[in-house]
Amino acid sequence: MNRLHVKTQKSFIRNELLLREGDLLEPDLMRESERNLRRYTFLTDVSVRSRRINDQEADLFVNTEDQWTTKPNLSWGSTRGSRILDIGIEEENFLGLGRRVGLRYEKAPERDGFVGLYGDPRFLNTRLRLNLRYARFSDGHRLNYALVQPFYAQEARWSYGVNGFDLKRLQHFYYQGIDAAALEHVQHNVTFDVNRAWGPRYQRNRAGLILGYSQNLFPSVLIFDEEAAQEEEIQRNLDPVESELFNIGMSLVRDRQRFVKFYYVDNFGRTEDLPYGTLASLAVVHSNDDRGRDFLTSNFTGRYTFHRNARQYFVSHAGLSLRREGGEWNNWIAEFLLRYYIQKDSTKFGFFKSPKQTLAANLAATITADMDAPFQLSLGEDEGLRGYPFRGFTGLNRALLNLEYRVMIPWEHRLVGVAAVPFIDSGYVWNPDHHFGASVGIGLRIGLKKYGRTRVLRVDYAFPLVNSGGRGGSLSVSAGQAFDIL
Repeated sequence: MNRLHVKTQKSFIRNELLLREGDLLEPDLMRESERNLRRYTFLTDVSVRSRRINDQEADLFVNTEDQWTTKPNLSWGSTRGSRILDIGIEEENFLGLGRRVGLRYEKAPERDGFVGLYGDPRFLNTRLRLNLRYARFSDGHRLNYALVQPFYAQEARWSYGVNGFDLKRLQHFYYQGIDAAALEHVQHNVTFDVNRAWGPRYQRNRAGLILGYSQNLFPSVLIFDEEAAQEEEIQRNLDPVESELFNIGMSLVRDRQRFVKFYYVDNFGRTEDLPYGTLASLAVVHSNDDRGRDFLTSNFTGRYTFHRNARQYFVSHAGLSLRREGGEWNNWIAEFLLRYYIQKDSTKFGFFKSPKQTLAANLAATITADMDAPFQLSLGEDEGLRGYPFRGFTGLNRALLNLEYRVMIPWEHRLVGVAAVPFIDSGYVWNPDHHFGASVGIGLRIGLKKYGRTRVLRVDYAFPLVNSGGRGGSLSVSAGQAFDIL
């Protein structure tokens, strides 16, 4: 693999630094430069250090280690009611310039097809980031595009960009795990935004302007199961309102976050830069069309994270979205999330050395009211309730609890880290029907320390305890943790 690899060019690394020759040497900018470089998954062991030459000058030393970037993708997952296949090849550091190119074949329960992607973090050698992704699937296509200059540093003042997508696919609706019906869904969306930031470092405020256009069409309905399709939950989704909207709005963000380094939380053997502090945002968008439809959409999100010490990390998130139309409020969506991680280092007891351990807990809920069709929430193997079928439970509200105890196997190699993971999952979906599921299981995590974007492989065997329909345990194989830290 090393023979296929082009080493990251020095010019690319230099461009990511927030310090230039002649600048005042600031430790904060050195640490932020490290985080910018670690953001690229093909770089690890990143360090930015200084050495004083005299009272007026210092040398800056930057060290990075390249990882495997030419990746033959081959992953396969099988669980009750679904099979997933992903095969292809991807290069995450094309020509040593951080560009991402790839071609894959994906097979999922609802569709299969080919996906091509291209990403350039330094488009035309500027701060602009270009991302393109085109997929041709068995039930349609999807094109995603974005050209954005982000807030690349704490002291960056401007961010702007355009992003959008063009979509045609079947939107499926399930009843008790049965694929009941689908809508042909055609959607076009484009958004332009510009944002201005001010305030001291780590105490930033941002304000932005949003302009956009969106179109939603539903040309046809397909019925897969006549009996299930007659259920009220399915019927309400099969007569949606089409729309063509022009949008204008504003956003406000209050960012009071700093960063701390963690290890062996979600990724094994790789540094994780995690925020702590508060982040709050508010967006208000006015939408109208030529048929006289007129409404106001408001979105609020807040996040609070903290670390009590170097072994504990807590994440909380809340979001509320609602719409004002015709003098009434509707389309309420409230989301809540709590995640807590407690680590314990290995300890020596004579000749015995206990393994590293991480207790990871996740509690998440989504509650809705007066939603426009089509809309459906679900829980199943693919959404955190292991041991149950693909989209086994459906409704308008849901709650999920996951507990994992990740015990690192004492043997550890510089290429991989391995953990045994007993776990408990519990989920509840309600309105119009009530569904509850709970399962226990054991899993294996394989952390690939040198393998770019895919950092953890996950193998889980789960056994459902209630509402199993007479089914036994199930085995699932996939990439990534059951729930991510952020």
